[in-house]
Amino acid sequence: MMSEFDLAINIYKKVIIEEPSYVSAYNNLGTLYVKLKHYQDALSIFKEFTKIDSGNYRATLGMAVAFDKIEKHANALRFYKKYLKQTADSKRKPFVLQRIKELKMLLNRTAKPLHLRVI
Repeated sequence: MMSEFDLAINIYKKVIIEEPSYVSAYNNLGTLYVKLKHYQDALSIFKEFTKIDSGNYRATLGMAVAFDKIEKHANALRFYKKYLKQTADSKRKPFVLQRIKELKMLLNRTAKPLHLRVI
């Protein structure tokens, strides 16, 4: 018997096939994949989402969160910043600003000093 999550995934996939311009299906499927910790699947869906609607802030935030979860910090930072440019007013803005701050500090800590880098 299928779980509710598997059923939802199958429904969203069917909707995407039948109505490929229905962006909510991409957002919901990508968000579900993030909740299930299927981050690579989430990235794939959010990438498809951006092909349909490149300026959609939900797709951008989804990419940021998925990259963040797989510890691709530079990519996550880039997408969080892009998200802020796409939407001025958001209930998620405090979280995004905090994550940007944390990622910058993390990236600065992990960057090798110039004299230690292999060229």
